[in-house]
Amino acid sequence: MKKFEKKLLGNQGGFTLIEIIAVLVILGILAAVAVPKFMDLTDDANEKAFEGAAAAAFSNATLSYSRFVLRNDAAPNNINNTPAWTDGTNSVTIEDELGDYTIDSISYNGSATPPVLRITVEKTETSVTFTKSFNLP
Repeated sequence: MKKFEKKLLGNQGGFTLIEIIAVLVILGILAAVAVPKFMDLTDDANEKAFEGAAAAAFSNATLSYSRFVLRNDAAPNNINNTPAWTDGTNSVTIEDELGDYTIDSISYNGSATPPVLRITVEKTETSVTFTKSFNLP
């Protein structure tokens, strides 16, 4: 049996030190090239998550705007700190919970053409914020 194994394997006993070092150098070069690309992907993913949260906040604001108009037969003229649409007397709250994000601030410029809604969302348990302006129809 030993003769058969020796004949099958020949004189090969494993990799040489130079072969192992060459493989490690190649892996190191590949890692040095690939790691920065993955770091950029993380930043892009965080930015897109903030944009998604801002879009969700805008959706919540437009839904509550519509609810205000249906209940009061008139458009609101302001947003208060609750946040809620208001006309000074009546108000409709804007849902500000967005999963891992919350509405940090929201402002409304109804005199602009078209009206502009500016929303700042904050990631929960951090101080990182993202602000985006939306034109209302």
